[in-house]
Amino acid sequence: MSWKLGSTIMDNIIEALKDRIDDELVREEVYAALIEVFIENDCENLDECYGMDSAFDSALDDASFDLDEDEDEELFEEDEDDDEEDEDE
Repeated sequence: MSWKLGSTIMDNIIEALKDRIDDELVREEVYAALIEVFIENDCENLDECYGMDSAFDSALDDASFDLDEDEDEELFEEDEDDDEEDEDE
């Protein structure tokens, strides 16, 4: 189950952080931690915030890359399980 207000909440966070934290690398680290929490809690629409802050964009790109790797690993594990079942038959 996903939550649709995730991007609205992140919009507000981005606006607040841009005004308060000048260091882009620090903002990126903060965004990365927040994105991780949002994703772990099934927020799937953070891409709607893309373009609001380059630090957020970088953090989201990194998180998306990590997610793609996790999905690839899961698919690989499923393929291995299927191969083992085929060998048992």
